[in-house]
Amino acid sequence: MLLHRLVMRNFKRYREEEIRFADGITGIVGNNGAGKSTIVEAVVFALYGLQGGSGGAYIVSSFAGKKERCEVRLDFSVGGVEYAVTRTYRRTETSVQHDAALFMEGAHLAEGVSDVARQVRRILGMGPEDFRHTVFAAQKDLLSLLDRQPGKRKEWFMRVLGIDHLRDEGLAALKERLDLVERDLDGIGGRLAEVDEEATAVRLAETDVQMREAEAAIADTDAALSRAEEEARVLVERLRTLEEEERLHLRLLEGRQAAEREVARFKGDEERRSAEIRACSALLAECETLAAAEERDHEILEAFDAAEERRQVYERCAERFQTLLSAAGETKQRLEGLDAALARLDADAELVERLRPAVERLGEVRRCLAEERGREARHRDLQAGIGAAAERVRGIERTLAALDAEILGLAGKQDELDRLAPEIAGSEGLSAVAAHMQEIARLLPEIGAEEQAIAGLREDLSRLQGEGEAPGEIEAAIEGVQAALGTVSEELARAVAESERLNAAHEDLVREIEALMAIGPDSPCPTCHRPLHDHYDRLLADLTGKAGETLAEIRALDARARDLTGERDHLAARQKALAAAARAAGERTREIAVLEEGVRARGERIKALKQAVDVEEERLDALGSPGYDTERHRLVKERCADLEAMKGRFDRLSGECTALPDKIREREGLVQDAEAARAGIERALAECEALGFNPERMSALQEEEVGLEETWKEYLAAETRLAGRAAIEEERAAVLSRFEEQRRAMQACSTAMEEIGHDEERHSLLRKEAGAARARRDRHVEVKIATGHLPALEGELAAVKGALCEAEERLRETGARILALGFDPAVLQAVQEETKRVGERCAALREDLAGKRRDLAHREEVRVDLAARLERAHSLKGQAAALQTEREHLKLARSLISEYAAYLLGVVRGRLEGVVGEVLGEITDGRYDTVFIDEDFTPLINDMGADYPAERFSGGEQDDIAIALRIALSRYLAEVRGVQDATVLIFDEIFGSQDEERRANLIRALRTQEAHFPQIFLISHVGEVQEEFETTLRVEAGPGPESHVEASE
Repeated sequence: MLLHRLVMRNFKRYREEEIRFADGITGIVGNNGAGKSTIVEAVVFALYGLQGGSGGAYIVSSFAGKKERCEVRLDFSVGGVEYAVTRTYRRTETSVQHDAALFMEGAHLAEGVSDVARQVRRILGMGPEDFRHTVFAAQKDLLSLLDRQPGKRKEWFMRVLGIDHLRDEGLAALKERLDLVERDLDGIGGRLAEVDEEATAVRLAETDVQMREAEAAIADTDAALSRAEEEARVLVERLRTLEEEERLHLRLLEGRQAAEREVARFKGDEERRSAEIRACSALLAECETLAAAEERDHEILEAFDAAEERRQVYERCAERFQTLLSAAGETKQRLEGLDAALARLDADAELVERLRPAVERLGEVRRCLAEERGREARHRDLQAGIGAAAERVRGIERTLAALDAEILGLAGKQDELDRLAPEIAGSEGLSAVAAHMQEIARLLPEIGAEEQAIAGLREDLSRLQGEGEAPGEIEAAIEGVQAALGTVSEELARAVAESERLNAAHEDLVREIEALMAIGPDSPCPTCHRPLHDHYDRLLADLTGKAGETLAEIRALDARARDLTGERDHLAARQKALAAAARAAGERTREIAVLEEGVRARGERIKALKQAVDVEEERLDALGSPGYDTERHRLVKERCADLEAMKGRFDRLSGECTALPDKIREREGLVQDAEAARAGIERALAECEALGFNPERMSALQEEEVGLEETWKEYLAAETRLAGRAAIEEERAAVLSRFEEQRRAMQACSTAMEEIGHDEERHSLLRKEAGAARARRDRHVEVKIATGHLPALEGELAAVKGALCEAEERLRETGARILALGFDPAVLQAVQEETKRVGERCAALREDLAGKRRDLAHREEVRVDLAARLERAHSLKGQAAALQTEREHLKLARSLISEYAAYLLGVVRGRLEGVVGEVLGEITDGRYDTVFIDEDFTPLINDMGADYPAERFSGGEQDDIAIALRIALSRYLAEVRGVQDATVLIFDEIFGSQDEERRANLIRALRTQEAHFPQIFLISHVGEVQEEFETTLRVEAGPGPESHVEASE
């Protein structure tokens, strides 16, 4: 991880600050309490929020407003990928507002505190605790590694390195898994107890037998069902034929019944047509009588229609007259109301004329009041302006007094500045002389230390060269021992082989003797098949003699093998001792080579140091200074310190005095402002006097206005009513015109009713005659229509008679077909009953077959379940065996994990020792380059051939040891946590206990770590180290609570 930019708003001591970080060593310098460590706290807060250790109650600046928030933005890169994280925080008495956002290459990556924290951990590969142990070493944590008790120190290292976490988490995980395995084993044991494997196997065999019996029964039932179904098929065919005959018989019966109904219907139609013809013949005479009276009835109906029309017109005229009469009454009432309203308006007109003078006086009073109010507002503004100007004059006078005192002080500082300028004019030359002397003072002790170190190395070299045997002699002895050991080993192998061969021969002879003794002297010879007799004893004696000789040889060979084994062991021990001596000789040889190389390197370094001293002496000569002398060097340093103090005083005075001209110009401007303010006061006073504002006159006018307002309101009401007079007069004229029109319309309606002359009695007589005429006319039309159907009725009668003959013929044909069919319902019923009986037998067989098949399926399910239970039992046994094996492995792992933790500690100590020695050697210029870390993680530093703990050394050297240990720990943690990318390293206040030489060595040692830490930030209040940094961030506290950062290279 590399840092690029940090922006802080309202974060602790910083109101608005932007910092850009560079590569190399960057110093963050400033006085104590200025806010140097706050920069690192802002970096940690941006990455991890409150989890980084920042207290939420003290993050927001004390000078921030109640509604302002703390904002921090950090731009950084990991593996070449650019990231930016922003975080805001605001805390009130009742709530906390905390938000964060993360961007990658400008694109939004995460939002929210939790999501950003998770992504930052993923990107950096570490959390806030790892960051503080790997990247950042706080001021209070530097010596904590050395101050701890041995047991506490080891616990701390195990926790930081993650070994105790690995051990504890590993044991916890193993215990958790072991508990699960035990629980699973208990569960499997219970399930195995539930499954009776032997009984299940017996039941499975019984189920197989039952399934075979069920299959045979199903085959028998299936055959019986096939025979019954064939019989049913034959009966169904027969039944189908009979049912066809039945349907034909039924159709013929239906046809006969239809023919009978048709014959009956035609006969009825014939009778009805004959009756209708007789009725029509009787209506012909009535029709002729009604035709003779038709013309008279027409005249009566026309006369009635004319009278009815006159009656309707008369009724409409009468209704119109009544409507006009009602409307005329309403119009007359409205006209009387309008006359009364006009009379009231005449009284209002007289009231308006009487009140007009009072209303005119009210207008004059209001105009005078407006003028007085304007003068009052202007008078008030002038008084306020006079007060503000007077306060402004008093403020300017106070500012002038303070400014005069400040100008007087700056004038004194300017005089002091003029006195200091000549004194510091030659400070640069003296500083150069001091620098060269300081370099010589640094080089001379190094030369002495190197010469002393060479003397010690030469003593060690002489000691090592006089110890032990020469490597060549040891190698020759080893070769001789190896040759003798090879010879003895070959002889021992031959003796063992020969002993094994003789043992086999001896065993064969013993078996032959036993076989010979078993068969006896009378047995046949195995070769010639003759009886042994006398040869038996000789043969037995020969075999026994050979066996004794073989046994003696075996014992001699065993004794020789024991002697050779002892000799081989002796030679092997000699070889091991010689090998150890050879290793020791090789180690001495390497140590001698190392010492010789050390003598050579230190000699070259002494030569280089002396050359550097000569160069510095030449430079002193060039500056006109005599050679180096300790007393002269002290005097030069004191003079340089005095000049440096004067120069600092001169710089501060120069900065302060630059404000003197501005202060003088500011005073002149304030004097002019005061004079202008006084002139404004005089002008305002004069204008107030000329304005002539009188409060008593204004009060009298206000009282008069209040008294006239009631009269004015009465006047306005009368005028408002008079404004509607024209409308009322216009409405009266319209109402009068409408009344005249209504009266004329009523006269016209009366005239029209007299002209119509309607007679209600005559009209009633005409209505009766018209009703009788209309009835005779309707009867004539009805009779005329009825007599007109006579020809058609006669034709219909003839047609009905013909259809009746055809229907009687069809009836006879249907009866003949029924007789020819000869259908018997009893035969059909017998076949149906037989078919039903056979069908019931088939259904019973099918039900029986289905039941047997269901039983077979059930037995198959039972068989599958039993087989599954057996399979499950076998599987559970396999699982139990696997779990038991795993349980043993887990117990073994738990016993080994502590040993592995101890092994890891040893590996870590070895890794840390090399890096600590390397870094500490760079810091101490090679004096302390060998470090041993014991089992309690106590660093032991080798000094003059002996190992010493850190408390044996000075405070500054202890700081060096702690720094080297911190760097080594940071490198190791970064490696084991997978932080492959180059990262930063931050130290807080590590120069406080270091002298100038050690600080230079420490800076040089840190530069060697840039391959691992390309950005190294050093926080310090020691100003002398600023020139050692590639980049310096100077933190300065302001006159108030704020701090600011200035960058320089």
